[in-house]
Amino acid sequence: LDHSSGVELISWFIGVLIPSFLVGWLVVFVVKKMLNSVVDTTQKLADGDLSARVPEIGSGKDVFANLGRNFNQMADSLQRLYRNERRLIADISHELWSPLARMELATTLLQNNSDRSEVDLAIGMLKNDIDHMNNLVTVLLIQGRNRAAELSEKCDVDIADILVDMADKFNVLGRDTHKRFVAETTPGLIVNAY
Repeated sequence: LDHSSGVELISWFIGVLIPSFLVGWLVVFVVKKMLNSVVDTTQKLADGDLSARVPEIGSGKDVFANLGRNFNQMADSLQRLYRNERRLIADISHELWSPLARMELATTLLQNNSDRSEVDLAIGMLKNDIDHMNNLVTVLLIQGRNRAAELSEKCDVDIADILVDMADKFNVLGRDTHKRFVAETTPGLIVNAY
């Protein structure tokens, strides 16, 4: 190896290999940093922090920006589902208190009353409340099985029937305080709802 070949080799090494190595190391460092950000965020989500999001990474159109955006959309969906599930459970828990209170009152009426009309009223109220509770439990089961799509179909609901039914149920609750609930409705108040 002569002197000029050695200089060319050193020049090539300094001019090509070292910059290539530095660029490669920089790319690996940036990719590793971006992936570590995703890994850290997934760990936070797994630990229950549903507000964790991947910071904006990349130029906006590259694969890392798409990964971050898609990951954050997935986290938003998870957070929304969790919030909706908690709201549903809270709503159903609240809804269960009313029929349970009416059922307790109806059983008291059955125990302390020999008037056949009062007994029939209490039995009818118990049947209605048991049906209502069965419906609520069905909603919980469907939610638990992730079959929310079954709940997404709208149907015609007669608001007048619901109001009259509620007034009848609350009339039993108001007996002890001598209060009467009356629902004055126009028949056929139909709405298309869930």
